[in-house]
Parts: sequence; C-alpha cells; structure tokens
Amino acid sequence: MITPKLVLLIAVFASLGGASSPVQQPQCNTIIGRVTTVDGRVLTDAIIMAKNTKTKKVEEAHSDRKGEYSLCLLPGTYDLSVTKVGFLPQKRKSLCIDLVSGCVVDFVLKFRQL
Repeated sequence: MITPKLVLLIAVFASLGGASSPVQQPQCNTIIGRVTTVDGRVLTDAIIMAKNTKTKKVEEAHSDRKGEYSLCLLPGTYDLSVTKVGFLPQKRKSLCIDLVSGCVVDFVLKFRQL
C-alpha cells in the first residue's frame, strides 16, 4: 500500500540523486594519458585541451605530479593539444570518442630551442 510517508520518502530519495536519468548525467568516455619529455621525464602542469570539432566546445585538464591527466568527453570527434612553457606544443587531430572503449593518448614534448 502506498502511503503519504512512502511518497515523501521516494521524493526525498529522488531529490538526493538516488534516482538518476540519462538526461541528468550525460554519458562520457574518459581519455587518460601521460605527458613526458623526449628523455622520459614527466611534465607536471602541462595543459591538455580537447576541442570538439563539431560543437567547438573545449575541455581542459592539467597533468599531475606523475605527468598523468584524464578528460571525460562526450561522444564526438576531438582535436587534442598539449602545451607547456619551454616546450613545443603537440597536437592529435580527429580523435573519435565513443561510449564503448576508453582511450590512452600520451604526449612526448620536445624542448623549445632558444
């Protein structure tokens, strides 16, 4: 039997996030990777940008103390780039992201010549 208390309990549970729908939380796929130098040293605080080629929306991440980063992207085609002061930027174009498989994209940066 459904009572007013049960209805109230269900409403409270739903408002706390207990009931979710795909509209509330879009599905994304995580891209992970590592940023290093040509001699194998990790690069911290490099800026990794993923630009959706259709919507032009940009997602950004920074490499951590291990040189690692992660980005959660909606399905689509992306251009990835990484920049770090003192190093040449690097790009990966037309990376297709779907909801089925994860993706690892590592970057190896070269020192900028003065």
